[in-house]
Amino acid sequence: MRRPPALLVVALVALLALGGWWFQPWRLLTSSTIDETAPLGVRQTSAPQAADLAPRVPGSPSAPVGTPSSPASAVESSTPAVAAPTPTPKPTPRGRPSAGDPVDARPAAPTRSAAPFPGAVSGAPSNPASSPTIEASATPSPSAVPVVRELSSGDFEDAEHETSGRAVLLRLEDGQRVLRLEGLSTSDGPDVHVWLSSAPSGGSWGSYDDGSYVRLGKLKATRGNQTYAIPDSASLEGIRSAVIWCDRFDVAFGTAPLPGLAG
Repeated sequence: MRRPPALLVVALVALLALGGWWFQPWRLLTSSTIDETAPLGVRQTSAPQAADLAPRVPGSPSAPVGTPSSPASAVESSTPAVAAPTPTPKPTPRGRPSAGDPVDARPAAPTRSAAPFPGAVSGAPSNPASSPTIEASATPSPSAVPVVRELSSGDFEDAEHETSGRAVLLRLEDGQRVLRLEGLSTSDGPDVHVWLSSAPSGGSWGSYDDGSYVRLGKLKATRGNQTYAIPDSASLEGIRSAVIWCDRFDVAFGTAPLPGLAG
């Protein structure tokens, strides 16, 4: 029986190795989980404006929503007023009795000083070290809490792989825009990324790179909560969906609609 040529064996091994690297079939059995903290602030839903969709100019964010126009006024309004201390009157010296005046044998009454601050006991020692101190407790103003605007959101639906969760497009108080994936569950795969696409959710699996799209980076994990910053230079006009995209095979694993951005 003839043995196969050594060159053929080497070619088969190389082909199997290349196929394993390209398809990475073991990823069908792997998964990962992440739980990133949501952006701090009170989330409010509002319709996106033109400034929310246009490219953002770094260093020139829009005026924060819900913040006071003057930081000093917020501090002043939250600090209770403390009454100014009343000056202590100096005791009047008693005159020396003359020879013909009767002498009062009773001891002189102690001089009681005025209270140095509201609530103090009159006649208490005036030593600053022993005097009680009033601390002003500043209550945070409700307007100082950051406001996070929800511009659009939608639930994920299956594409090539079973995918669930929710995609939320947010604008932070400093003007930064982010895509938040909440409760995501999808499959692992080679070269999987997160995109924003002008193609509608639920379309053909390979159609999400046909029009305009914004790359947000590699998928951080197949499960959990995660946040992706949107580049300042990106325009969101015409965006219709968030996509879990496999760049290796040009196919969507799952998509979520983002209504209200296409005009």
